[in-house]
Amino acid sequence: MIELTIKPDDVEPIKITATSRDILQWERRGRDRAFSKLMETLTISDIFEIAWLSMRRQGFIDQSMTMRDFESTHEVVFEGETENTGPTPPAP
Repeated sequence: MIELTIKPDDVEPIKITATSRDILQWERRGRDRAFSKLMETLTISDIFEIAWLSMRRQGFIDQSMTMRDFESTHEVVFEGETENTGPTPPAP
């Protein structure tokens, strides 16, 4: 659903896809969270939290790594949404 490039300190970048499972966990971690709102008002803190949840689920980081530890040792590059993207319209 969301393509991310994770750049851990002193390690090669990792490309991941945050899936609906990760978004679901993100929604459950706070009040008034919804995927539709996420895509309208995406913040860097949301991106980092989703990246952290996805990296933990996929086994790229240890389950004991806190969000604060992740933030201090990783850069996250948001690539965009991968689902429901159509072809690029032709130039006029």
